Amino acid sequence: MIDLANDRILSIPDASRYLRKRLREKKRPHTATVYRWTHQGLNGVLLESVQIGSKRYTSVEALQRFTRELSGVS
Repeated sequence: MIDLANDRILSIPDASRYLRKRLREKKRPHTATVYRWTHQGLNGVLLESVQIGSKRYTSVEALQRFTRELSGVS
């Protein structure tokens, strides 16, 4: 669950850019891909997000939990 008081909040486009920097790849996941992860998930795992007004946000910590679950790490 995203904690708005303590987590580092990112807009969906910012999350896409953040992943590129962290993964050190030339290409980043498309913004639509990150958005899809928040609604449909990937391999049964949803990326946690919150809707504030008309924008959707996630967090650095939610991205870490998402990738940890996808990797099968407990």
